[in-house]
Amino acid sequence: LELTDFKKAKDVWEMSAAERAASQLRKKQQGNAAFARRQYEKAIRLYEASNTRAPTEEDLETQVGARGGTGVTGADASGGGSGADASEADDLPAVDREAVKQIRLACFLNMAACHLKLEQPSKVISCCTSALDLAPNHAKALYRRGQAYLVLADFEAAKVDLMAAVRADPTSKEPRQGLEDLKAAQA
Repeated sequence: LELTDFKKAKDVWEMSAAERAASQLRKKQQGNAAFARRQYEKAIRLYEASNTRAPTEEDLETQVGARGGTGVTGADASGGGSGADASEADDLPAVDREAVKQIRLACFLNMAACHLKLEQPSKVISCCTSALDLAPNHAKALYRRGQAYLVLADFEAAKVDLMAAVRADPTSKEPRQGLEDLKAAQA
C-alpha cells in the first residue's frame, strides 16, 4: 500500500457558508450513528463538532452580499465547493438560515438525550437551555430540562418546565408522564 497523494482537509475558518453547512450536517449524521450504537460520549463530541461547523451569521451575510440578494433560500446542505470567494458565490448552493438553525437545535436536543443516558442532569439543563435560546417554548427541550430538574430534585423548576412543555405540545404524552413522575417524587 502506497500513499500517492494527500490533500489536507480545509479548516473550518477556510470554508464557505455552504461547505460549513455541509460539514455541519455530516457531523450531525455521524453523531446520530454514534447515538444509535449507544456511544454517547462520541455522539456528544460529534454533535458539538456539528454546532461549531454551523455557518455563522457573518458567513451567511457574506453569502447574501456576494449573491446580491436580500436573503438566503434553498436547503441543499450537501454542497461542497472549492474555497470559494465572493466571485465564486454563485457556484455554491445557497444556505438556508432556518435549516442551519434546525440542525443546531437538533444537536443540542440530541446532546441533552446523551447526557440523560449518561446521567448528567446538569449538562442536560445546559444543552436544553441552549436549545431554548434557539427555539423558545420548544416542547422537547422543556420536557428534557424538566426531567433533569426532577433528577436533581428541583421540583419547582421541573414543574415549571413540564407545565410549559404540556402547553407547548398538548398532545404529547411524555410531559404529562413527567408531571406524574414529579407528583410521585414529591409524595
